[in-house]
Amino acid sequence: MSNEERSSTNINGGFLHFQLLIDALLRLHYRQTSRDEFFNLCKSEYEGNNVELSILRQFEESYTPERALYWYTRHSFLYRMLNKALRVQNIDVLFLFRFFMQDLYQQLKNLQQEQNRTSMRVYRGQLMSKKELDILKKSKGQFISMNSFLSTSLNRQKSLSFVSSEHDDLYRVLFEIDVDPHLSDGMKPFANISSESQFENEQEILFMIATIFRLVDIHQEKEITVIQMELCNGNYDHDMKLLFEHMQMENEEYKCLSLGHTLRTAGMYDKAEQFFNRMLNELADDHPLIADLWSSIGLVKRAKGEVEISYQWLNKSFKKYEQMENRVGLAKCLQDLGNIHQMRRELNQAIDKYSQALNIFKELFGDQNKSVANCLNNLGVTYFEQRKFTEAVQYYMDALNIRKRIFPHTHPDIARALTNLGNACFFNDEYDRALEYFEKALDIFKVSLPSGHPSIAQTYYNMGLTYLKKGNGQKALVFLSRAASIHRNTLSPDHPDLHRCINTIDYVKQKYNKQGSIHSTNFLTLF
Repeated sequence: MSNEERSSTNINGGFLHFQLLIDALLRLHYRQTSRDEFFNLCKSEYEGNNVELSILRQFEESYTPERALYWYTRHSFLYRMLNKALRVQNIDVLFLFRFFMQDLYQQLKNLQQEQNRTSMRVYRGQLMSKKELDILKKSKGQFISMNSFLSTSLNRQKSLSFVSSEHDDLYRVLFEIDVDPHLSDGMKPFANISSESQFENEQEILFMIATIFRLVDIHQEKEITVIQMELCNGNYDHDMKLLFEHMQMENEEYKCLSLGHTLRTAGMYDKAEQFFNRMLNELADDHPLIADLWSSIGLVKRAKGEVEISYQWLNKSFKKYEQMENRVGLAKCLQDLGNIHQMRRELNQAIDKYSQALNIFKELFGDQNKSVANCLNNLGVTYFEQRKFTEAVQYYMDALNIRKRIFPHTHPDIARALTNLGNACFFNDEYDRALEYFEKALDIFKVSLPSGHPSIAQTYYNMGLTYLKKGNGQKALVFLSRAASIHRNTLSPDHPDLHRCINTIDYVKQKYNKQGSIHSTNFLTLF
């Protein structure tokens, strides 16, 4: 067991997308080119370390999927590189390690099915920073998720031996985890791996990445902080489970591109683009998913503010869909091209594209469909830009009603519809009502998206503008600063959303006691 693993994260939007990320990695097919990259990466990482390079050669020559747990428990380069990548969510490394993660998952699952299902208590000794321990102390009664494979032991004394030494800046912690294997519905796999481990005497129970526990209690036993937890099944949180399953189904529609879709929806645009560029080298121009890939690149480029490059990729995709006679792809592409026209302020062309897409979607799927809702929402955005507020609000409401019927109530698309309704209230001088919509949207975004997602930043920005119009410059600066902080971490320095945010902050600081006119072009609507 290692003392370097970060223990956990609370159940929130970041947790949800980590679960989706792991799910996509476990399903993604492994190719020979990735295998070659994996070995090149490991050789580069341990250049000059003859001991690790020797182990790497053994691994390259003799590894089989049935020996994954044996290699993991050797605590060599595999163990260190994989767990480090999981802790910091290094997508590039995890992409190359996915074959090993897939093999570990399958071997744990097989062992779990073979072993006796008896209740047990397992232990884990760990040194922990004060900051992380304080977070856990505030999480009593809550659910937490493990960010890496979690090694535990049936032997309490053995676990305590891992925290026997004193460290001035670290606290000695013992996890006591109660496990009821009968509650296995929806659980990540775990198993006693002693028979497969290089260290058979450790009586090690290994839990899969992203396993969920409930923190029951924290108390002190002399110099040791004891953290009592219990393993949870898949019904840990009904709303979160529904949202995860729904977004998981959405990801599956993208097949081998699902990892890129997961990264894009999480706001990790650079990583998504890297993945899609990698897939460009693997999919031929006659591959059935090539138009989907080109379209996905276009969506990432649009999110990064590279509008003209986005248009080129989407137009290329549109022509391919025409050639393939793929009406669903055509309709999706029409909608995405409409977004580009909207961003260019070519509003009549945007309406034309959205209307064409809407007609196709209704013909194919009927009225109660997510793609229909997206078209209605985007028509609302465009009419809003034309100052046709009555029409815009009607489209927003129609989109919201469909989304409420077909999505879990914490789905981010519901929050996007609420945000746009808030915008409409803002321009009708209904500032308190606008804030109500923005706050409802923010609550949903916080449980469905990572904390640094651009949609959260955009909502903060809109709330800042609203407080400014209410004459509360100080509160406006609070929300605008939150938006700017997220944008700086997620967008390029020349992205228009970041510039808009910084310019608005400068305006508020210069005109702190003046009301100032705010135009619709300063507002951020959500597609």
